[in-house]
Amino acid sequence: MTTRQRGSVPIGQLLLAPRSGELQFGADTIGFAGVHGGLTTAVLTASMQERVPDRRLQSVSADFLRPTPVTVNTNVELIRDGRSASFLNATAAGVDAAAGQHAVRASAVFSAARDGDPPADLPHHAEPAPAAPPPRQCELVDLATLVPFARHTEIRAVGPNRPFSGAADAELLAWIRFTDDDRSPDELRLIVLLDSLAPSVFATATRPTIAPSVRLTVHPSAGLRTATEPWLLVRATARQVSSDGWFTEQIDGWTPQGVHVGVGYQLRLLSVDHVMPRADQ
Repeated sequence: MTTRQRGSVPIGQLLLAPRSGELQFGADTIGFAGVHGGLTTAVLTASMQERVPDRRLQSVSADFLRPTPVTVNTNVELIRDGRSASFLNATAAGVDAAAGQHAVRASAVFSAARDGDPPADLPHHAEPAPAAPPPRQCELVDLATLVPFARHTEIRAVGPNRPFSGAADAELLAWIRFTDDDRSPDELRLIVLLDSLAPSVFATATRPTIAPSVRLTVHPSAGLRTATEPWLLVRATARQVSSDGWFTEQIDGWTPQGVHVGVGYQLRLLSVDHVMPRADQ
């Protein structure tokens, strides 16, 4: 099936559109190089979900092999459909790419949906939410000059850290919502929102640079099903920073009620012409 989107399309509409076949993004979906990594991952996740519509996403991981062009062909493969879990792969390639020249390669695990509360004796842990004022009491941060995709989001910073502010910690905390989609986050929206903050090491940097995603992994939690508002509190923290520019970060999200909705992990590469800040400065 072929699906085409042109111009500025609301995030919610883009997430409803994807199918295996051809998909065209708008110029306003560009991240550091190609199409925004979280959006691309969400689109491929939606395509995989179509193959197992009665199952629930447990994890998705995407490798960004090269910048994603605005027009791609997507393909989905069901690897195994077991009793407890289904395993699927998906790819996106430019329409003019030679055979095997994929831009993005993703894999996901879906589980059998279980309604109701889990047994009381099962272990349970949820990352506690950091203290934060309501979104409207926080400073608006404009990242649209950094990446065009940021026009789809409203970001309100919590605490003193800002991108390129020379902060002591490689961590960013902010409220985020879509400006063109008022629905509460589901699994697809969560994937995009967890990739919508600036990279965490930008807090310790003092001049603009780029840090594209190499791998993005997202694990939704059961708390996501309690979300009733479009805002998420998102915290990105650098967990490992190397002097050659490679770094990993953990990204957590919470509802305004403090419910943990999921966690993401990024492997990124900071621009090689940038002097690498230390995360523990």
